[in-house]
Amino acid sequence: MNAWKHSDASRIHVHEQQIDDLVSISIEDDGRGFDVDELISQDENHFGLSIMRARARRIEADLRIESTPGVGTLVRLTWKPDRRYNDHHPDSDVQVTALQTGLTKV
Repeated sequence: MNAWKHSDASRIHVHEQQIDDLVSISIEDDGRGFDVDELISQDENHFGLSIMRARARRIEADLRIESTPGVGTLVRLTWKPDRRYNDHHPDSDVQVTALQTGLTKV
């Protein structure tokens, strides 16, 4: 949703991949991009980045953000899902449905 709201992109590509027990989700856009180093240095003013980092830490994931002004952005999250949590979490079906619906609109 961040790419859709903020990138001014004409294309957003979402890719999910699972290799063995690791899952990777990548979101890549051809939007306006930004200077990653500058954004990180001003982290206190960018709640979206802070929230993304906190959520990645919570699931022990690797979060990578690559962006170039005027070219676009790639966000990649890689983690090892905890099946006990995912299979029994009361909101897991709702969250997946909401994500799929959001992707359809984009």
